[in-house]
Amino acid sequence: MIADHVLGPVFIQGRITAQSYTDFLHGELQDLLDALPLAVSHDFIYQQDGHPAHTSNMAVAALQILFPDRWLGVRGPTEWPARSPDKTIMDFFFWGFVKTRIYQNPPNTREEMEAAITDAFRAVTLAMLANARSFMRRVALCLEQEGGHFEHLL
Repeated sequence: MIADHVLGPVFIQGRITAQSYTDFLHGELQDLLDALPLAVSHDFIYQQDGHPAHTSNMAVAALQILFPDRWLGVRGPTEWPARSPDKTIMDFFFWGFVKTRIYQNPPNTREEMEAAITDAFRAVTLAMLANARSFMRRVALCLEQEGGHFEHLL
């Protein structure tokens, strides 16, 4: 997700290895980013978790070329420690929404799973993302005000 754009889904066949992940970075991810407006595609930070393929020498080198100093993760220019609390819209809203949609009618085959994932991604609306962003703003303001009144700051 970048700004108000949900990218994907992208399905990688087989096991995720350093090579398949690096191929994704240079291939499918670049295609998705090329479809975005220029202002949006240059105004984001790429975030990834500590999966071994993500932290491989090959992937780290690719990320430094593709997103110089604009990515965070294990071994990145901005460290993102393993098991750190994730407070992004993807973590507290998006993945839960997608999983709930998919498992309302559990898929039985890989093809059904991919179709269910694609349908769930397409069901996310800009209004849903705006509501999720609004929630995070409220949480941040509540923390800044140490639990005091913050509505006047919205």
